Amino acid sequence: MGAEETDWRGARRGRLLDAASRVFTRHGYETASMDEIASEAGVGKPTLYRYFDGKAALFVAVFLHTLDRLEIRLEEVLRREAGPSARLRAAVLALTPTFRDHLVPLHMLGQDGAAIDRSMRLIFRERRARIAEYLARAVDIPGATADPLRTAHLVIGMIWSGTAGLAASDAEIADEIAHLVLHGLAPRREKAGDAVRPAGSAPRRSIAETVAP
Repeated sequence: MGAEETDWRGARRGRLLDAASRVFTRHGYETASMDEIASEAGVGKPTLYRYFDGKAALFVAVFLHTLDRLEIRLEEVLRREAGPSARLRAAVLALTPTFRDHLVPLHMLGQDGAAIDRSMRLIFRERRARIAEYLARAVDIPGATADPLRTAHLVIGMIWSGTAGLAASDAEIADEIAHLVLHGLAPRREKAGDAVRPAGSAPRRSIAETVAP
């Protein structure tokens, strides 16, 4: 196989993975079909099966493809963003769709769920260290007392919990995590560009006020 054919096949495989990702995101694993994925990609179903053994293999391949692109985006974030707040927020914002669309829904899988769950969690466990290194670079502030790599792993845990348990947008989760990591529970400043609540908006109620009768 020549270099040109290899490049062409690689490009086609990428297009198939992009189409599958869109369909899986819209419908979830159980409802998505190989027919719809092939239609989304503009190819016949036999072409899809020449690249992937079945829907389960395609689902896992989409996850690997997503992680590859995620690392590219994280590298771009670190190169583009200047301050720690902007870097951390942008990095978390890049990560949240991966958790929300690929990891959180695993517990809802049906018959093929156990094998897919094991495969994807193993893949993420192996890639987590690399993702943590990007986050560690984002939070590596001169003079800070916290260990950047340990902080990065804690941030990953917060993203997991935020996407699984909060009715919040990716941007809101990114704002909360960036503020908590860099400023703790200190009051937020009403200043443009701080990724905080807008000036003039109602102050956030405390937990006690929220649950009080």
